[in-house]
Amino acid sequence: MSLEHKTEQRKAVVLAHLELAFADITRSVESGWIDQEFSPLGSRRHIAAVRRRVARRKPGAELDAAIVGRRYLLSIDALAEEYFRPVPRRVRLKRALRALLRAKPANCNGVSS
Repeated sequence: MSLEHKTEQRKAVVLAHLELAFADITRSVESGWIDQEFSPLGSRRHIAAVRRRVARRKPGAELDAAIVGRRYLLSIDALAEEYFRPVPRRVRLKRALRALLRAKPANCNGVSS
């Protein structure tokens, strides 16, 4: 088997995998519901939003969040509301500090000696 043929086979496998992965996302969006795996909010914020919305739901209200097994689902509209939801300053500051603490130094200058 030539190197070119092997490279083409690998490309075909990667492309097939991407096609399947994007098909899952597309189906999810087309159904009108997004789970935590594909959420632009990130898994933790998505799950927190679903729990909050499920807890405050009133009887007869339109369904915008649901928990099905281990999947936490938000409707597209609810996801957009959560995405653009105003965040208090102290929460923004906490998130920024956490991100800074988790970040690795870009070079050896950031390492203490």
